[in-house]
Amino acid sequence: AERTYYSYVFLNSLTLEDATHQLITVLDHLKDDYDINEPFSYRVPYTRKELSSLTGLRIETVIRILKKLQKEQVVKIIRGRVY
Repeated sequence: AERTYYSYVFLNSLTLEDATHQLITVLDHLKDDYDINEPFSYRVPYTRKELSSLTGLRIETVIRILKKLQKEQVVKIIRGRVY
């Protein structure tokens, strides 16, 4: 039941919020699965194309949002990998 509820909350947030919030939700969801609390310590195992598929966004939009989040120091991009 907990897993179904979590999926419901996750999917609901993807349909109601803006594109930046959708991507942050997916990244937070991925990081929470590994119980990591340190900033920039989790390497996202997906490509930008796969992230766009998960969120329903265009690849260009995901790239633009990731660059914006890097400027805001929410994520780090090192050698093309998102942390």
